[in-house]
Amino acid sequence: MLADRQALGHVKITAKTDRRSYRSRDTIIVSLKVSNSGDNPIKLEFPSAQLYDFVILSKRRVRWRWSSNKLFASMPVEISLDPREEFSMSEVIKAGMPRGTYTLIGMVTSSVPHRSMHRFTVMEPREAKLNRTMEPKRRLSARGAVMLTENSSYSRNPKDSANSSNAPYA
Repeated sequence: MLADRQALGHVKITAKTDRRSYRSRDTIIVSLKVSNSGDNPIKLEFPSAQLYDFVILSKRRVRWRWSSNKLFASMPVEISLDPREEFSMSEVIKAGMPRGTYTLIGMVTSSVPHRSMHRFTVMEPREAKLNRTMEPKRRLSARGAVMLTENSSYSRNPKDSANSSNAPYA
């Protein structure tokens, strides 16, 4: 544990995904790189065989944790890193994450934990053609502003028709 505390300033952790944005049907590859940025060898001590973990948060709630369905031997492990040496690990998250903005936390689970964060987004696949029966209906308010309603038909402000495109949303 003492070696871990001494090495704290020389351990560099980088968590990332293979892309910054995804569609909900995409698989996501998360990775964690651990490097010794110092000039001396360092030792990382682990209380169990679990060397790392990945957690994905959305709106401050845990949405996925790599280690949640795994068991690890409860034997101490020690890893030595020479100066400028690094090691990395990666995991695959199956497709199907809902739309949203997420924070990936990659951590080395040594006696003194080291963490790194990375943000990414998941979007719905774009449809080739907008189905007009599914789009929200619009009506004009007394001031000419467009308001969304459930049962009115789509209409455009006649004053804007000469300068606007045929897009349903102005």
